Amino acid sequence: MLRATVAARLGYDPFRDHDERTVRARVTRPKGGPFRADLELVDREGASQGKRQLISQSSECDELFLAVTLAIGIAIDPLHDDARPTPAPAPSIVVPALPPPPPIASSPAPAAPPPRDSAAVSPARATREVRFVPWAAALGSVGVVPGPSWGALIGVRGQWRALSLGLEGRWDAARAVEIDRGGAASAEVLSGVLTTCLHRSWSFGCLTGSLGSMLGSGSGVTRPDDSTTLYSMAGLRAGLEPVLFSGFHLHVHVEGDRALTPTRLRIHGAEAWRSAAFSASLALGIAGEL
Repeated sequence: MLRATVAARLGYDPFRDHDERTVRARVTRPKGGPFRADLELVDREGASQGKRQLISQSSECDELFLAVTLAIGIAIDPLHDDARPTPAPAPSIVVPALPPPPPIASSPAPAAPPPRDSAAVSPARATREVRFVPWAAALGSVGVVPGPSWGALIGVRGQWRALSLGLEGRWDAARAVEIDRGGAASAEVLSGVLTTCLHRSWSFGCLTGSLGSMLGSGSGVTRPDDSTTLYSMAGLRAGLEPVLFSGFHLHVHVEGDRALTPTRLRIHGAEAWRSAAFSASLALGIAGEL
């Protein structure tokens, strides 16, 4: 019904499979509140090109339905000259204005657009702006320190269209391994991580490089000692960031790394532990948008 109404208003059916732009519409009504419609125009890559919110104080949804079809028609074809008079919206419906269309020399001058809403986002501006996305996650890993370990990741990335560059801090908590002569050796890792990622909708893939230090220590031995060594890795990451609610995303990723600086822990001259050539990790957390 919505598609037919928009097509009747424009004089043609604008909807196509696999088009360059997509209109997303969501109608909600909080308990005891008014009807609300949230509209968003996105491109093929999922980047927002404009948003609009419609609110109706009426107890019926007919007024809001007419306003939604009008807003979708304007978003799809802002230069369309509808010969049929459009009924004035009810006073109870708040309709923020879309950005004015760019001038076209070969077309007749369009009617003056309504006052521009300062909250509306220009599609051209939205596609060229860099978005900064901070995030934090709990971490589980194997192969980095002796035995399975937990830890934490915190980072921020700058994203332009489908490409992003990020900087992270990583901590792999200390785990210990017992030695034959009594006592134990443990190690933990603190490192910085540089990422380069490609994003498509909610999914992403990254190349990662880590550089930091491994803190090794011995306990329960005659001469306990602590030492710090350089530790570096390079790896691949794949993950998802589905939307939780406005401005926040669930962040989950898996990663495989190759150790570039093999490390050994020695107690009394004997090798207690040797770092693995490959390691794997799983992160679960939350991301936001600035």
